[in-house]
Amino acid sequence: MVVDKIDKEGIFNVLRYSILAGLLACLAFIVYANLVILPFGESVYHNIDKLPEREVALVFGGGMENATTQSKMQLARVQTGVDLYKAGKVKKLVMTGDDGNFKINEVDYMRAYAIEQGVAVNDVATDPHGYRTYESCLRERNVFNLSEVTAISQDFHLPRIIYFCDHFGIDTIGFSADYKSDRISAKMFLREVLARLKGWWQIEITQPPAMVEEPARSLF
Repeated sequence: MVVDKIDKEGIFNVLRYSILAGLLACLAFIVYANLVILPFGESVYHNIDKLPEREVALVFGGGMENATTQSKMQLARVQTGVDLYKAGKVKKLVMTGDDGNFKINEVDYMRAYAIEQGVAVNDVATDPHGYRTYESCLRERNVFNLSEVTAISQDFHLPRIIYFCDHFGIDTIGFSADYKSDRISAKMFLREVLARLKGWWQIEITQPPAMVEEPARSLF
């Protein structure tokens, strides 16, 4: 009986320490991935006067409140793109996001809003299959052959964008839409911390193809 008790305690201790070791390993991977990606935030600008001029701004979808109303986060990104366009910092806008085949149509509302705000119809295009940040960056290079962009999103998101785009050979700087949006929630912050781990895994390990693959074509 004593032996059985010792064996059970031993098994319990091995199991407990194995779980603890697994959790610590996961935490270490999360920290490592974030340490790899966060330095790309050094290429993010916050002052429009200091932003270098580029041909194209890549505006990332940020979700819809419902089928016809953009989220505050997405609207801030689009308005920031409009501001850069009007300031002469970019000549073209590309809206990348969902076309409704994955969740809710983002890109058509993004484009329509930009045109309403004064962007010329021929100066704003959409990538309707940018269902994930990874896919947006992959497609801008492989399908649309962009080699240089100004990426527009919030501060928390931009390091991962630049990390992806840099890997795919796109010379990328970021411009923050934070000055037009609310602070992110703790839930969204944690989600992005985990998204960086997923992003590192995609680039370094799995390298998945885009959900929609198509021949190279021009955006404009």
